[in-house]
Amino acid sequence: VLMFALVTSIAPGPNTIMLMSSGVNFGFKASIPHMLGVIVGVPILVAMVGMGLQKLFNIIPYSFQVIKIAGVSYVLYLSWRIATTRSLKTGEQSTRPIRFVQSMLFQWVNPAVWIHAITAHSIFTPEAKALTDLFAVALAFVVSGIISTSLWTLTGHHLKYFLKDAANLRAVNVLLASVLVLTLFSIIFILQPH
Repeated sequence: VLMFALVTSIAPGPNTIMLMSSGVNFGFKASIPHMLGVIVGVPILVAMVGMGLQKLFNIIPYSFQVIKIAGVSYVLYLSWRIATTRSLKTGEQSTRPIRFVQSMLFQWVNPAVWIHAITAHSIFTPEAKALTDLFAVALAFVVSGIISTSLWTLTGHHLKYFLKDAANLRAVNVLLASVLVLTLFSIIFILQPH
Protein backbone atom coordinates (compact mmCIF):
# COMPACT_ATOMS: atom_id res chain seq x y z
CA VAL A 1 0.00 0.00 0.00
CA LEU A 2 2.90 2.39 0.68
CA MET A 3 4.26 1.93 -2.84
CA PHE A 4 0.81 2.57 -4.33
CA ALA A 5 0.39 5.71 -2.19
CA LEU A 6 3.88 6.93 -3.11
CA VAL A 7 3.40 6.43 -6.85
CA THR A 8 -0.01 8.11 -6.88
CA SER A 9 1.21 10.97 -4.66
CA ILE A 10 4.38 11.68 -6.64
CA ALA A 11 2.82 11.44 -10.11
CA PRO A 12 2.09 14.83 -11.70
CA GLY A 13 -1.39 16.02 -10.87
CA PRO A 14 -3.16 19.02 -9.39
CA ASN A 15 -1.46 18.83 -5.96
CA THR A 16 2.06 18.28 -7.27
CA ILE A 17 1.93 20.95 -9.96
CA MET A 18 0.41 23.49 -7.55
CA LEU A 19 3.11 22.72 -4.97
CA MET A 20 5.88 23.10 -7.53
CA SER A 21 4.39 26.43 -8.61
CA SER A 22 4.15 27.52 -4.97
CA GLY A 23 7.81 26.61 -4.46
CA VAL A 24 8.77 28.68 -7.51
CA ASN A 25 6.67 31.70 -6.64
CA PHE A 26 6.80 31.79 -2.84
CA GLY A 27 9.68 29.54 -1.75
CA PHE A 28 9.74 26.42 0.39
CA LYS A 29 9.07 28.01 3.80
CA ALA A 30 6.05 30.02 2.63
CA SER A 31 4.65 26.86 0.96
CA ILE A 32 4.70 24.77 4.15
CA PRO A 33 1.03 25.48 5.04
CA HIS A 34 0.04 24.34 1.52
CA MET A 35 2.15 21.19 1.94
CA LEU A 36 0.65 20.43 5.35
CA GLY A 37 -2.85 20.83 3.94
CA VAL A 38 -2.10 18.08 1.42
CA ILE A 39 -0.35 15.89 4.01
CA VAL A 40 -3.36 16.14 6.36
CA GLY A 41 -6.21 16.47 3.85
CA VAL A 42 -5.46 13.47 1.64
CA PRO A 43 -5.30 10.89 4.47
CA ILE A 44 -8.50 12.27 6.02
CA LEU A 45 -10.30 11.85 2.70
CA VAL A 46 -8.76 8.39 2.24
CA ALA A 47 -9.96 7.35 5.71
CA MET A 48 -13.47 8.74 5.10
CA VAL A 49 -13.72 6.84 1.80
CA GLY A 50 -12.62 3.69 3.63
CA MET A 51 -15.30 4.24 6.26
CA GLY A 52 -18.05 4.23 3.69
CA LEU A 53 -18.19 7.45 1.69
CA GLN A 54 -17.97 5.29 -1.44
CA LYS A 55 -21.51 4.14 -0.61
CA LEU A 56 -22.70 7.68 -1.34
CA PHE A 57 -21.53 7.28 -4.93
CA ASN A 58 -23.53 4.06 -5.19
CA ILE A 59 -26.68 5.59 -3.67
CA ILE A 60 -26.43 8.93 -5.52
CA PRO A 61 -24.56 8.15 -8.76
CA TYR A 62 -24.28 11.77 -9.89
CA SER A 63 -22.53 12.82 -6.64
CA PHE A 64 -19.13 11.89 -8.06
CA GLN A 65 -19.86 14.01 -11.15
CA VAL A 66 -20.64 16.99 -8.88
CA ILE A 67 -17.26 16.54 -7.16
CA LYS A 68 -15.59 16.22 -10.56
CA ILE A 69 -17.18 19.44 -11.89
CA ALA A 70 -16.26 21.37 -8.74
CA GLY A 71 -12.71 20.04 -8.89
CA VAL A 72 -12.24 20.84 -12.57
CA SER A 73 -13.57 24.36 -12.02
CA TYR A 74 -11.24 24.99 -9.10
CA VAL A 75 -8.20 23.58 -10.92
CA LEU A 76 -8.95 25.88 -13.87
CA TYR A 77 -9.09 28.84 -11.48
CA LEU A 78 -5.79 27.82 -9.86
CA SER A 79 -4.22 27.38 -13.31
CA TRP A 80 -5.21 30.92 -14.15
CA ARG A 81 -3.68 32.16 -10.87
CA ILE A 82 -0.42 30.35 -11.60
CA ALA A 83 -0.25 31.59 -15.21
CA THR A 84 -0.83 35.21 -14.19
CA THR A 85 1.75 35.37 -11.38
CA ARG A 86 4.37 37.78 -12.70
CA SER A 87 6.81 38.40 -9.85
CA LEU A 88 8.86 36.45 -7.33
CA LYS A 89 8.66 39.41 -4.92
CA THR A 90 6.01 38.14 -2.52
CA GLY A 91 5.57 41.55 -0.92
CA GLU A 92 4.40 43.03 -4.23
CA GLN A 93 2.18 40.19 -5.33
CA SER A 94 -1.56 40.28 -5.22
CA THR A 95 -1.48 36.51 -4.87
CA ARG A 96 -0.28 34.55 -1.87
CA PRO A 97 0.51 30.90 -1.25
CA ILE A 98 -2.41 28.59 -0.66
CA ARG A 99 -3.11 28.33 3.06
CA PHE A 100 -3.43 25.17 5.14
CA VAL A 101 -7.23 25.09 5.30
CA GLN A 102 -7.58 25.93 1.59
CA SER A 103 -5.19 23.12 0.70
CA MET A 104 -6.88 20.65 3.02
CA LEU A 105 -10.34 21.51 1.70
CA PHE A 106 -9.11 21.35 -1.91
CA GLN A 107 -8.65 17.60 -1.46
CA TRP A 108 -12.45 17.24 -1.19
CA VAL A 109 -12.90 18.61 -4.73
CA ASN A 110 -9.79 16.97 -6.19
CA PRO A 111 -11.20 14.03 -8.17
CA ALA A 112 -7.74 12.50 -8.56
CA VAL A 113 -7.48 12.08 -4.78
CA TRP A 114 -10.98 10.54 -4.69
CA ILE A 115 -9.95 8.02 -7.34
CA HIS A 116 -6.71 7.19 -5.49
CA ALA A 117 -8.65 6.71 -2.24
CA ILE A 118 -11.31 4.51 -3.82
CA THR A 119 -8.70 2.46 -5.66
CA ALA A 120 -6.51 2.05 -2.56
CA HIS A 121 -9.40 0.71 -0.51
CA SER A 122 -10.70 -1.53 -3.27
CA ILE A 123 -7.24 -3.12 -3.56
CA PHE A 124 -5.76 -3.01 -0.06
CA THR A 125 -8.61 -3.31 2.44
CA PRO A 126 -10.63 -6.48 2.81
CA GLU A 127 -14.42 -6.46 2.79
CA ALA A 128 -14.47 -6.32 6.60
CA LYS A 129 -12.51 -3.06 6.48
CA ALA A 130 -11.00 -3.40 9.91
CA LEU A 131 -10.01 -0.14 11.56
CA THR A 132 -6.36 -1.20 11.46
CA ASP A 133 -6.56 -1.65 7.67
CA LEU A 134 -8.11 1.80 7.25
CA PHE A 135 -5.41 3.29 9.47
CA ALA A 136 -2.65 1.56 7.49
CA VAL A 137 -3.93 2.92 4.18
CA ALA A 138 -4.31 6.45 5.58
CA LEU A 139 -0.85 6.28 7.18
CA ALA A 140 0.66 5.25 3.84
CA PHE A 141 -0.78 8.45 2.34
CA VAL A 142 0.70 10.52 5.21
CA VAL A 143 4.17 9.11 4.57
CA SER A 144 3.89 9.44 0.80
CA GLY A 145 2.46 12.95 1.21
CA ILE A 146 5.47 14.09 3.21
CA ILE A 147 7.82 12.75 0.55
CA SER A 148 5.83 14.00 -2.44
CA THR A 149 5.02 17.49 -1.16
CA SER A 150 8.63 18.03 -0.08
CA LEU A 151 10.03 16.82 -3.40
CA TRP A 152 7.76 18.92 -5.62
CA THR A 153 7.97 22.05 -3.46
CA LEU A 154 11.77 21.83 -3.19
CA THR A 155 12.00 21.37 -6.95
CA GLY A 156 10.00 24.54 -7.43
CA HIS A 157 12.00 26.36 -4.74
CA HIS A 158 15.29 25.52 -6.46
CA LEU A 159 13.92 26.57 -9.84
CA LYS A 160 13.21 29.95 -8.26
CA TYR A 161 16.89 30.85 -8.41
CA PHE A 162 16.93 30.32 -12.16
CA LEU A 163 13.80 32.38 -12.67
CA LYS A 164 14.88 35.83 -11.54
CA ASP A 165 14.18 37.07 -15.07
CA ALA A 166 10.47 37.99 -15.40
CA ALA A 167 10.21 36.48 -18.90
CA ASN A 168 11.59 33.12 -17.70
CA LEU A 169 9.25 33.15 -14.70
CA ARG A 170 6.28 33.94 -16.92
CA ALA A 171 7.20 31.09 -19.29
CA VAL A 172 7.56 28.57 -16.45
CA ASN A 173 4.30 29.69 -14.81
CA VAL A 174 2.43 29.37 -18.10
CA LEU A 175 4.01 25.92 -18.60
CA LEU A 176 3.03 24.80 -15.08
CA ALA A 177 -0.49 26.14 -15.52
CA SER A 178 -0.76 24.34 -18.87
CA VAL A 179 0.42 21.05 -17.35
CA LEU A 180 -2.11 21.53 -14.55
CA VAL A 181 -4.88 21.99 -17.12
CA LEU A 182 -3.64 18.89 -18.98
CA THR A 183 -4.05 16.82 -15.79
CA LEU A 184 -7.76 17.55 -16.12
CA PHE A 185 -8.03 15.32 -19.18
CA SER A 186 -7.50 12.21 -17.07
CA ILE A 187 -9.97 13.53 -14.50
CA ILE A 188 -12.63 14.38 -17.09
CA PHE A 189 -12.28 11.54 -19.57
CA ILE A 190 -10.58 8.62 -17.87
CA LEU A 191 -11.02 8.55 -14.09
CA GLN A 192 -14.29 7.12 -12.88
CA PRO A 193 -15.17 5.69 -9.47
CA HIS A 194 -15.29 1.90 -9.18
